[in-house]
Amino acid sequence: MATALALLLAAIAALALSLSSGGSSSSRAPVPGAPVPVAVFNATSVPGVARSVATTLQAGHVRLGKVGDIKNAGLGHGAYVLYPPGAETQARAVAQLIGGLSPTVTPIQPQVENAVNVRREIVIVLD
Repeated sequence: MATALALLLAAIAALALSLSSGGSSSSRAPVPGAPVPVAVFNATSVPGVARSVATTLQAGHVRLGKVGDIKNAGLGHGAYVLYPPGAETQARAVAQLIGGLSPTVTPIQPQVENAVNVRREIVIVLD
């Protein structure tokens, strides 16, 4: 249950960041002030967590990317808001939207981008 809550918070954080920064899926860093899309992934055994977080983010007018389930995120239990270069401020705003999950906000690593097949987006992982 704590894992599901962490995932939900991470998704909300990503949504808030997406609304505040704008979006680009190119190989360049996001344009300052342009919202970056927020993808939300559930790596817990609790169904529907990613969709629940995405709904919260949508209510906060966050621009959503992919929403779904992944297996074995390998991040450890909790909620994570992972951001690409130039999107830290937006990621922190998204994290505040899901603050009840106490998400960890940190730069996204290439192996995580590859695992979720998302580029230049904020990624919320509920693990």
